[in-house]
Amino acid sequence: MQTTEPICVLVADDDEDIRASVRLLLEDEGYGVAESADGASTLRALCAAPAGLVVLLDLTLRLGDGLTLDAILADPDLTRQHVYVLFTAARLDTTVTSRLATTSVPLRVMRKPFDADELLRVLAQAASHHTCGSSDGMPATHLAEGEPADTWVE
Repeated sequence: MQTTEPICVLVADDDEDIRASVRLLLEDEGYGVAESADGASTLRALCAAPAGLVVLLDLTLRLGDGLTLDAILADPDLTRQHVYVLFTAARLDTTVTSRLATTSVPLRVMRKPFDADELLRVLAQAASHHTCGSSDGMPATHLAEGEPADTWVE
């Protein structure tokens, strides 16, 4: 259990079961948790939240005609203010990994399903590299094709 001020996490996934299970786990560990079920509500939450939010974002969450991630990456304020952990059940093809590797935003990518210990470890890493009100960046490595999707991508 955390002993410092709680880290706020936004769980953005269209799967209600995933959001609920992640919320319960994180609240039990002392995290503050908000949920978002679609791209539009995710963007509203990100714009309204103070800097320092850790965002667990389903890589394929949709916003109208495009991916929510693309809208976030296009907004420099959103990329500077928050830390993003992407998760997906899909295999990351070269198109996706190339797009993620060309962004200047440090991103963590996790594969679904993930276990509780793995998620808590990743959140602790994200939180340790991002304090409320600033984003100094996180350690990053490039995600090579075929590499497990649990590395930092820049």
